[in-house]
Amino acid sequence: MEVGSIYVEMVTRTKLAETHRDARINEALGRNAIYGRISRHGAKDAKEQSLNLRPEAPGPYRYIGDLPPWPGS
Repeated sequence: MEVGSIYVEMVTRTKLAETHRDARINEALGRNAIYGRISRHGAKDAKEQSLNLRPEAPGPYRYIGDLPPWPGS
C-alpha cells in the first residue's frame, strides 16, 4: 500500500468516527438525555467515564464540550 493511500484511509476512518460520535451525541440530546458514557470497547489504554451532555447538567461529571479535541481534528 502506498503512503498516500494509507494517509487517506486514516483520514477517512478518523472523520467517519468523528461523524459517528457527533451523530450519537445529537441523537441523545434529541431524546433530552443529559448524561453519556464513554466505554473502553476492549482498549487497554482507555478508561470508561460518564459525561454531562449539557453544560448545565447537575452532577460531578465533566461536560463533553470540555474534552480535548478528537485526534486528527
